[in-house]
Amino acid sequence: MSWKRPGLALMACFSLLGCDQIQAVDCADGDALVLVEELLKDDVASQVRKVLGEAGYSAATTETIMSAIGSIEIGLKSVRTISFDKDLGIRSCAAELEISFPQNVLDDADEALAYISYSDVDALAEVAGFRSRGRAFTNELEFEMQPTDSDEGLYVEILDVAPSNLLMAYVTASHLVLPEVRSREAIETAEAERRERELTEAQEAAAAARLSEANAQKTLSEQSINAVWRALPEKVREDLLQVQRAWIRRKTAECQLEGASATIEVVGQQAIAAQCEERYNRNRERELRQYLSF
Repeated sequence: MSWKRPGLALMACFSLLGCDQIQAVDCADGDALVLVEELLKDDVASQVRKVLGEAGYSAATTETIMSAIGSIEIGLKSVRTISFDKDLGIRSCAAELEISFPQNVLDDADEALAYISYSDVDALAEVAGFRSRGRAFTNELEFEMQPTDSDEGLYVEILDVAPSNLLMAYVTASHLVLPEVRSREAIETAEAERRERELTEAQEAAAAARLSEANAQKTLSEQSINAVWRALPEKVREDLLQVQRAWIRRKTAECQLEGASATIEVVGQQAIAAQCEERYNRNRERELRQYLSF
C-alpha cells in the first residue's frame, strides 16, 4: 500500500494577534499547533468515506463518522524548528505526532481488520510507519507555517498527511463497519453451512444409491450361483460342500476387509463389500458350471 498523498493546507485568521505577533509565531505556538491538529482531523472524514466506499461497505452517517473522529486524541510533542526563511517568512517545523484511540475503537478495529485485510491495528500502524504505545501511536510529522501576504492570518501546510490520516481513517472506518462485517460474516457462515449441508445430503444420497445398486447386483449373483449349485449332481454337491463352505467364509472375510480398507464411511464400506461379494459370486459361478457336465 502506498501512503503518499499531497499535503494539506489551511489558512487561519488570528483576530487577536497583530501583524508583528503573527510574524513572530513559531513552531511551538499553541494556536498554530491547534491549527495543525484541526487540519489533520478535517481531512479524516473524507478519507473515512473513501475507505468505506472502496471496501464496499455502506456509507456511515456524517454524525457517526464525526463522532468517531471526535473521540481521537491528537497531540504534538517535541516540536522543533527545522529551518526559517526570513525573506518568505516560512518556518519548517517537525514534531512527534501522537494519535490516541479509545480502547473500544481499537478493539472494534482489530476485529474488523482481521476479516478485511490486516491482522490488527498494530500491523496497520507498522505499515504506516507508526510506533505503538498502548492505545497511542506516534510518528514524525513535518509542517510549514507562513503568514499570509496581508498578515491577517497564518497559512499552515502539512507536508505528508497520508500516514497519519490514513491510519486514523482505516481505524475509524474499521470501527464503524464492524456491525456490518459481523453481519456479512454471519451470512457467509450460514451460506457455507447450507452448502456443506447440501453437499453432505447429496453425498449421502449418492452413497445410498451405490449401496442399493451393489446389493441388487449381489442378490442377482447369489441367485445365479444358487441356481447353478442346485443344478449340480447330488454326488458333486456332496464332494464340494466343505470346499463351498470354506469359500463362503473366505469371501465374507476378504470382502469385509476390502470395504473397511477402502473408506471409513459405513455405507461406503457396505457398498464396496457388496460389490466384492458379487465379483466373488460371479467367479465361483463360472467355476461351478464346469461340474454341470459330470
